[in-house]
Parts: sequence; structure tokens; C-alpha cells
Amino acid sequence: MDYTLDEFAADCRRILKADPGPAGRETVRKRLQDLLMNEDFVAANCGPNASVGTNLLYQDPELGFQILAHIMDRDYAGGPHDHGDSWAIYGQAVKHTEMSEWKRMDDGSVPGKAWSGARPVSSRTAPSTPSPIPPAGVSSASLGQI
Repeated sequence: MDYTLDEFAADCRRILKADPGPAGRETVRKRLQDLLMNEDFVAANCGPNASVGTNLLYQDPELGFQILAHIMDRDYAGGPHDHGDSWAIYGQAVKHTEMSEWKRMDDGSVPGKAWSGARPVSSRTAPSTPSPIPPAGVSSASLGQI
């Protein structure tokens, strides 16, 4: 039986309640990889009939984490942005994303700004290969229509 969105959301809650730190987030990353292997989930939430834009698939009422699907209908290149106190795990369902992690060059005191003059560390995120961004991480993404 395929791993479902409901099972993933319940696992995330259980995992993050037990360990909200890096080890817990790594376990969530592995579970996201399992979810992205479910072809029915990918087709329903990330396939050609999915709504373009950011789609909220789940928001936990207690812990507040969200499961989102970002559906792009065109190439996109975003600039470096700061994740503040939050963290993210980007899971690629189809195609690829060029993810870059930047070294912060300012003190982080200006909300919404993430100046980074250092050369980023970049990697290609392939389907079913989630990649984590830690709290205060600065990242950018370029998505191509491949």
C-alpha cells in the first residue's frame, strides 16, 4: 500500500513532537521521500491538472507546520531569501530544481532581507530527493520546464 498524505502528516506530527530539532527534521525528510514515491499522490497534487501556484495541502492545528505544493507553469529563478526562524524541506515531485544555499553576509537584523555576496553551494534536486533548509538558512531556487 502506498504511503499517503494523511499518513505523512500524522508521522510529521509524531516525529516533530518527539524531536523538533535537526534529527527530527531529517526523519521528516526521509518520510517526505517516501510520500514522493507515491505516484497517485504526485499525480493528484503535482500533476498537469494541479492548480498553478502555492497550494496548501495540510496545516497542523497544533504544531503549525504546513505541507505545500508549489506548482509552476513557467521557468522561475528566485533570489536569495531568508527562512528566518523557520525551516523547510523541499521535496521535488517532478522535473528538477536548482537549489542554492548561500552564506549570510549581513547580521540578519533587517526582516525580509538576506544579503549574501558569497558564492552559493548549488545542487540539483531530482524527483523523490528532498532537501532541507535549516532555520536562518538563506536559499534560492531556479525551476526549469524540463
